[in-house]
Amino acid sequence: MKSIRGCISAAAAALALSVSGPTAAAPIQSIAVGGSGNFTLYFDSPSPALSAFADVQVYSATNTQLVLRFLVTNDTVVSESGPLTQAALMSIGLDFDPNPTNASLLSGLYFDGLNPAPSNFPGGYAVDVCVFAANNCSGGDIKDGLLVQDLVGTDKDIASGAGDTFRLTLTRNAPTSATSTPWNLNAAAVKFQTNMGSFEFAGCTNANGCATTTRVPEPGSLALVGGVAVAFAVARSRRRRNR
Repeated sequence: MKSIRGCISAAAAALALSVSGPTAAAPIQSIAVGGSGNFTLYFDSPSPALSAFADVQVYSATNTQLVLRFLVTNDTVVSESGPLTQAALMSIGLDFDPNPTNASLLSGLYFDGLNPAPSNFPGGYAVDVCVFAANNCSGGDIKDGLLVQDLVGTDKDIASGAGDTFRLTLTRNAPTSATSTPWNLNAAAVKFQTNMGSFEFAGCTNANGCATTTRVPEPGSLALVGGVAVAFAVARSRRRRNR
């Protein structure tokens, strides 16, 4: 009798597991309805050593709309002695839960493209929205990305710290729950194009244990980033007109 009961208990446990499925991973950032403030997304790849970060300001968060301002910086270090001489941040993918139903973009100087419903992001990442700087989420001309470069024998070097800013507005259906449902950022990923090839990798925040906290710019450096972005946006515009 004990063995029969044990088999029944084991079968019931297995059935419960199959019905409930795996436990969902915790979001890398949770934004409460009615909340505000800032958080930082960090993107780092060890080989090659690519790095970028996005300071994200929560403008507003309601049950049906989220407005975020991104200050994005490509702080990859390049050198004419190589191996990494060019590195451009091309696109950023974001995955939310509950899923947004629509998105709109107040363009930056570089990041001026939006795909509100990408089927997938380069590298196989599943995202709800993609903001890009060139042709689409998959990239384009490296010169249209947020580029840093140090080339031999030219005066076209672009210092590390190239930056851009844009504002992203997301909408969703009103949650059926009587309580407020936060906007959960489950994942974020970026695509880089470099002289060594293309690379895609995920990001993190302090909220999910990311330890990279030393690259947040001081207010003075933000102005510098803005000046660099303006200067190279003019050059970018001229390149596009000359194509």
